[in-house]
Amino acid sequence: MTQYTRSPGLALEQCRLLLRYGLKKGLMHEQCLENSKLNIEDFDTVSCEPSIEQERIIILNLCNHINETPARIGYAIGLKVGLPSFGLIGQAMASSASLKHALDIALRYSQEVFHFTNINYHVKNDNFDLQW
Repeated sequence: MTQYTRSPGLALEQCRLLLRYGLKKGLMHEQCLENSKLNIEDFDTVSCEPSIEQERIIILNLCNHINETPARIGYAIGLKVGLPSFGLIGQAMASSASLKHALDIALRYSQEVFHFTNINYHVKNDNFDLQW
């Protein structure tokens, strides 16, 4: 099995996004971070790179403490995702010369992204057909 290194900044930004959502829903940061071996000070450290396991634990904590379905929680968090949420990959996408170039970057690094989604695209009549 191939081990992929996450893009610098990706893990920290994803965990910050999860933490902000939990706090917005009324949770204490301790509830969001329990059993993750992360503390609130870590989020002010640029060199902090949470593991995929730590991110998964934060997701489980949100699901356990928020009285909504995991799908609804994931959807609500997904609405808050923007290019800054993707660390250096997001910066590369934002500076792309074209949408095709940005999509190529996104697809190349999609294995590193916080969600476990396969994305493909095809160009049809000068339009992009995205398949999730």
